[in-house]
Amino acid sequence: MIECPRCKHDHEPAGNHEDDSGDMQCDECGFEFSVLVEYEPSYSSTCKVCEFGGVRTSGKGVKYRACEYCGRVKLEE
Repeated sequence: MIECPRCKHDHEPAGNHEDDSGDMQCDECGFEFSVLVEYEPSYSSTCKVCEFGGVRTSGKGVKYRACEYCGRVKLEE
């Protein structure tokens, strides 16, 4: 949600950072303010070639093998 800094009224974002960024006017109080869309980066990594351990069985009876290093799962038939 985009919050008016003056009256704290919530505005629904368009969902597109280009449309949501820039100058805006509050529908509730008419206050003009600027919106900056900020993103917090998130990183993940997996092995290029996994080393799968022995076969395990989940609590629901599904058999799988997990990589010893990154945790990637491969289901067993």
